Amino acid sequence: MVRCEEMALRRFCSAVSPSSPWPARLIDAKKKRLLGATWETYANGSSNVPFAAIMAGRARVGLGEIGYLRLVLGLVVFVVLVVGHEWAIGTSPLPQY
Repeated sequence: MVRCEEMALRRFCSAVSPSSPWPARLIDAKKKRLLGATWETYANGSSNVPFAAIMAGRARVGLGEIGYLRLVLGLVVFVVLVVGHEWAIGTSPLPQY
């Protein structure tokens, strides 16, 4: 049997969970009321699930949209963080075999 404290905790966690579908649905409904047909056009080419619209063929992405400079800077930051991790944190982020 589930205790009252456990039920309260479950309700609280599900209410504030960032993965809960309710906040996205509420925002979508609000934008649909405010923007009408413009929102419908936008919503048809997007998704609340990451990359779902791209995989479904409703949207497409290219490297030109991201920008090559951002891609290169992101890779440089990643390499600096991996290389400097052991110095800054004290342990390597890479698996030790």
